[in-house]
Amino acid sequence: MKLSKAALILCSLWPSQRSGSLLRLLIVFWCVFSEPTDLPAAVIAQWNFNSRPPDANTRTGSISPSLGTGTAVVVGGVSQTFFTGSSSDPAGGNDNSGWSISSFPPQGTGNKRAGVQFNVSTLDKRNIMITWAQQVSPTASTYSRFQYSTNRFDFIDSGSPVGIRDADTFESQTVTLVGIAGVNDNTNFAFRIVTEFQATAIGTTDSNYVTASISDYNTVGRLRFDMVTVSGEPISPTLSSSRYSTNGLFQFNISGTSGFSCIAQASTNLIDWVSLKTNVSPFTFTDVNAVMLPNRFYRAVYLP
Repeated sequence: MKLSKAALILCSLWPSQRSGSLLRLLIVFWCVFSEPTDLPAAVIAQWNFNSRPPDANTRTGSISPSLGTGTAVVVGGVSQTFFTGSSSDPAGGNDNSGWSISSFPPQGTGNKRAGVQFNVSTLDKRNIMITWAQQVSPTASTYSRFQYSTNRFDFIDSGSPVGIRDADTFESQTVTLVGIAGVNDNTNFAFRIVTEFQATAIGTTDSNYVTASISDYNTVGRLRFDMVTVSGEPISPTLSSSRYSTNGLFQFNISGTSGFSCIAQASTNLIDWVSLKTNVSPFTFTDVNAVMLPNRFYRAVYLP
C-alpha cells in the first residue's frame, strides 16, 4: 500500500519511568513524502446539460450539475440556449443537450470577457482537472481562454489557449491544475471559458476574433459546451491533537476526505506497518497497547 503524499507521521516515545500515576509523553510530528495516494481522482461535479427529467428534446436542457454540486452562469452579456450535445455524452439519442451561448462582443472588443463560468467547491480535494467538449459555429471565435479563480472574482489565465480546429465539430478539452495549491481544498474555486483575440491567444498583432472557418466573425456566432467535468484526488489524511484520554490511553485524531475510509497503522521501525483500525474519516483513534512499547510510530492511509 502506498503512503499518501505529505501524510503526517506521529512518533510517541514512552519513557520507562513513571512519576506517580502520570506517564510522560513526547510527541514528534514530521512529514514524509512518498508516492501519491492509491485512491483515483473522483468526479467532484459534472454538467451534461440534459433535461431532468428527460423530455426527448435537445432544444431544452439544464445548467444544474448532473453530478455533484456547483453553479454554471454566463458572463459578459452573452445569451444562452440548448442544442444537440456531444457524442461523448452517454445519454445519446434525442435527449442529449449541449449548452449553447451567443450574442458575443462586437469585433475588436471585450477580449477574454464573454463566455461561461462554473463555481465548484474543491473541499477535501487536490490535483484538480477539468475536461469538457466544445464546439464553435463558423462565425464564432475559434480561440477561447480557460481561466481559474481562487475567490470567484479574480481570474488567472491557465496554460495555452483553447483553439477549436474545425467549426461545427465537438472537440475534447482538458486542463490540469496540478501543482496550483490555491485551487486545492477551496470552497471558492471557479473557472471560466471566455472568447479571446488572436493577438493574445497566439501572439500575433491581430487584436480581433478569428474563426475556425472561411466566414467572418459575427456576434451571433455560437459556442457550445457539453460534459463539463471537474475531478480531483482526495486530500491526504492527517494526524492531529495527540493526547491522553481521561483513563490514560494515548489517542489522536485522523482526518481526511469526508466519507472516505482511513486505516490507522503503527510501526516500531518505520518499515513494518500494522493496521490497527479502519473507520470513516474523521475519527479519533485510541491505542490501548501504546503504553507497553518503548516507542511507536503512526500513520494514516486511505482504504484502497
